[in-house]
Amino acid sequence: STATEYLYTTANTSLYKEADSKSTILASVAKNTGVIKLTAKGNFTQVKLISGQIGWIPSQSLVYKSVKEKIIIIDPGHGGSDTGAIGVKLKTMEKDINLRTANQLVTLLKNAGATVIMTRSNDTVISLEDRVALSNSKKADAFVSIHYNNAPNVPSASGIETFYHHNSTLANAIH
Repeated sequence: STATEYLYTTANTSLYKEADSKSTILASVAKNTGVIKLTAKGNFTQVKLISGQIGWIPSQSLVYKSVKEKIIIIDPGHGGSDTGAIGVKLKTMEKDINLRTANQLVTLLKNAGATVIMTRSNDTVISLEDRVALSNSKKADAFVSIHYNNAPNVPSASGIETFYHHNSTLANAIH
């Protein structure tokens, strides 16, 4: 079996029903949208959007962005005596879920060719300063800190958050 190929749009474009710009437009696709490549035909690439919708995009509107040879720091938030949020029903500790998620992400990134360094690989406390120092000393291309936040005073809160310092393209792809 072949590896899944992830591509990104280089500009706002259209998703067409057929591999032809005169065919029905199924959707508008914004710049920097991640898609999964299915096949190619002529000057078009058949893709699957995150919504599950399948259609054709002009191949020149797509680019492959690889993590190969990139240095990525994965930071499973909290740890040790710092539990983070605690689940209401099952009393699950955020620090444990963060570490499990980080381990899964590390496997995916390594399989894609990245050099991955974790700030912690067990249940220990690592200061924020030490997390940042590690990232800086390794000259990381990206620092991804994983958290499962809660908002006990805002019962209607839901969804995800993505914060970034420099790379909004990376933040948009993650989000």
